Amino acid sequence: MEPRTALRPSPVLYAQALLSHLEDLRASMEPELQQHAPIQLHAYAAQLAINEVALSGDPAVKEQSTGLTSPNLSRLKHLHASLQAIKSWLDVFFALPLASFMGVPTCHILQLRHCMGLLFVLSTLDDASWSTEDVRADVDILTVIDRMSDKFRQVARASGIDANGEPQGEDVWTRAAGRTQGLRQLWATKLAAQPATQPESSYTAVTPVTNANGALFANWSDLDFSNFDWINSTFLS
Repeated sequence: MEPRTALRPSPVLYAQALLSHLEDLRASMEPELQQHAPIQLHAYAAQLAINEVALSGDPAVKEQSTGLTSPNLSRLKHLHASLQAIKSWLDVFFALPLASFMGVPTCHILQLRHCMGLLFVLSTLDDASWSTEDVRADVDILTVIDRMSDKFRQVARASGIDANGEPQGEDVWTRAAGRTQGLRQLWATKLAAQPATQPESSYTAVTPVTNANGALFANWSDLDFSNFDWINSTFLS
């Protein structure tokens, strides 16, 4: 007799509980704290991390219908919530005063990396029930990169550390702006290779590819995180 396999709760159940707890935590804060930029950045980053369950390899999440049947609405809900969390995080980030960037904590730099990585995934996700065109219309990743690069150059000028293009005296923010543009070129090429339109049947969902172990976030295999080495070498070394 084969041993009985213990039932394991779906990540979706944990996600719903965590999102509810996050909302309760927000509601318990004083109004002025809720509008505090660092707290907002952490809250939106947490919201994104929880909703990433939509890219999970768990059968309860990734199971898709075939033919003219309805898509996995729970998964789509988390995908859309992920996109909105990224959008909200970026809105707060770009609204930060230039002076605050000189002392920006490492955690926010890592959150930026996380948001951009997920935005690329959502902008290229191969799923017939998910419109990458709508994603780019709502949050165009190339425009975001341009804003990042411009913001970094503004920080360098405002702080008086702009090296005026001198390679040997290049400051960290000017260097980051240049490397960001290099990432833009790479991603622009990959985005250009995407189909111009989504498949005709918006109800034929594509099951995400998972590895042999059914690892979580298997869709991220299309994203080469070595693209973000410039963040490590620029801000974290």
